[in-house]
Amino acid sequence: PREVSVNANQNVTLTGLLITDPQLAAAASCPATALASDTSTTCSGTHAITQAEVAAGAAPSAARLKAGEDVYKVACIACHQDTGLGLPGAFPPLAKSDYLLADKQRAIGIVLNGLSGPVTVNGLAFNSVMPPMSQLNDDEVANIVTYVLNSFGNSGGVVTAAEVAKARAAT
Repeated sequence: PREVSVNANQNVTLTGLLITDPQLAAAASCPATALASDTSTTCSGTHAITQAEVAAGAAPSAARLKAGEDVYKVACIACHQDTGLGLPGAFPPLAKSDYLLADKQRAIGIVLNGLSGPVTVNGLAFNSVMPPMSQLNDDEVANIVTYVLNSFGNSGGVVTAAEVAKARAAT
């Protein structure tokens, strides 16, 4: 099974992940023989790497995605819908969203602080209000943003509770 976990020292542990970057594979202590000609490898065992290396290509665990989906179904689904397509003319899509994928830190900030005023998403204009989700803790925000970044046809990414805490402290 694929797994990503973070310990108290902010070290990340990857288990059974496809690693496409040779430097990331080296940092994860994958055996050199595991690198195929396409520079992809699946490491067996558990390898400790840093958060920066996670940003370079780790996939979130199924449990993390499920936790994010559960919070999404409570906090986001009414506006952004179960498909992530939003409501045309009212609430922007999260599905294949150029706005969302352009800036992970902005996405965290929007969940924490809300958003009002005009935005353009996938070439369409929206002008509505998203309230701040300040009732969510750092883990919940990290899980929900990670879920959205890896769902609805989006290209992926991982948000940590430490990133959310840093963003929260800055506001």
